[in-house]
Amino acid sequence: MPPNRHRALAPEIAGKLGQVSDRELAKLSGLSPYFIKQARLAKCIEPLTRGYDLPDGLVQQLGKVPDAQLTEGYGVPGPVLFRARQNRSIPRYRVLKKPDSPEYVAFPDEALALLGKVPDVELASQYGRSLQEVKQERGIRGLDSYTKGRNLPEELVQQLGLVPDSVLVRRYSVAATTIKRARDARSIARFRPCKLPKSDHWSDLNQLDSAYLPPAQSTDGKLNGEKRIWSEEEDSLLGTAADSKVAELLKIDFWCVFYRRKAMSIPPFEYAYS
Repeated sequence: MPPNRHRALAPEIAGKLGQVSDRELAKLSGLSPYFIKQARLAKCIEPLTRGYDLPDGLVQQLGKVPDAQLTEGYGVPGPVLFRARQNRSIPRYRVLKKPDSPEYVAFPDEALALLGKVPDVELASQYGRSLQEVKQERGIRGLDSYTKGRNLPEELVQQLGLVPDSVLVRRYSVAATTIKRARDARSIARFRPCKLPKSDHWSDLNQLDSAYLPPAQSTDGKLNGEKRIWSEEEDSLLGTAADSKVAELLKIDFWCVFYRRKAMSIPPFEYAYS
């Protein structure tokens, strides 16, 4: 049976509140640490804190550098630094947003020359600055972040925006973020699938959207924002292989091929199994 949460603490346990850690008291009493904490707060008793003799050099840097940097340099836990700042009414470190502030520490010239040429994390570690400071300096100067250069195949570049990025990722083993940056650099919008027809009755072509009628009457499908007209050679491929294979061969969306084949009343390709 779980302990009664509303029962009073044993005198020997209540007398140790704030003198022993909540976890240790929880083990001794068989109660949860949360129950012990609530009982301690009800009596306005501060938690047990292990004493740390903070060096003067660390105290002088409180609020001027990130707590994580002090933890790494002095081996003092983050909660201890947090309480030390609270006791001294020192706010946590924040990136200065105004470089003309008297408290702003300028970057050396050699560090500024490396902005955007090396990763921000590497630059911050090399010069002992925070990652936010490095990003701020880049933003002030309008510099893009460092990216490892990669020569994309010309065939891939020609397909940007014409097929989904996921297809290019699988086909060329290129990261999706790399493909997105390549499109953005060339102002190419991402691929969007063809417009769906208004009717599901494929037998009646008059009920189909005009974008899916045969080429003699209208264009069929949209590709990258432009209307696409099907040639007789392309129509002859419909039904000769799986729609996905035809779409890959023509470098268009699968649904364009699917709806075009339906509009032409061409049965799907059937695999022969022996």
